[in-house]
Amino acid sequence: MGPHQKITPAWAEKLCFTVTATGSYEEAAQVASKWGEAVDDSTLHALAQRVGQRAQEQTEQRLEQPPAERQPERPASRLAVLMVDGWMARFRGHGWGKKRTRKRRVDWHEIKTGVFYLHEQSAHKEAGRGLIQDKVIVHCQGDAMELGRRLNWEALRGGSGRARQSLFLGDGAPWIWNLKKRPVESRAGPVGLLPRQPASLESGAEHPGGKGTGIDAMDGTAFASIAPRRGGKSDG
Repeated sequence: MGPHQKITPAWAEKLCFTVTATGSYEEAAQVASKWGEAVDDSTLHALAQRVGQRAQEQTEQRLEQPPAERQPERPASRLAVLMVDGWMARFRGHGWGKKRTRKRRVDWHEIKTGVFYLHEQSAHKEAGRGLIQDKVIVHCQGDAMELGRRLNWEALRGGSGRARQSLFLGDGAPWIWNLKKRPVESRAGPVGLLPRQPASLESGAEHPGGKGTGIDAMDGTAFASIAPRRGGKSDG
């Protein structure tokens, strides 16, 4: 970019797409230079921060409104499934890009992720691997209750309020157990928190943490396949 060149809205949209489709800001800058004006990774990082902040504000405004179910004409589901997990993502620290600094060049932060889908939306490929045809994924950095608030809102939009039962899947992390105490709204309370153990779930074995309701039709590796790659963007 030239010293007085500005990023137009159309160009910003292309750049943001390039950032999300690549593994790092440096890689995104290299790709962008092939189809447009040269732009450095710092410019892309600053752009992503501005756009991300605007998206957060829009999300907060949306969460203040009661969720309207997307497909109210659809029959009530017999089981609403929620899965939660945490993973570490690398962010740029205050010392990023500096040759000499006492500040951290890289900071690691936990990203909490929640997934919601209705049981009838799960399927299997010919090879037997699990597939979720329609799902909602929510991410949150920080307070677990904020993840619960966002996941609950999206779950209600997806039809959890009319589901006969709900199933909460997660591991034994304390914040997950605390989040389980505040289940999403449904006709019945949650079946229970079932620790995620792919080996037993894939074989259809019953886990001592639950009665196996709906588990025989699920693939325990499904969460790993739909969660973001661990480590996130390589340079935050």
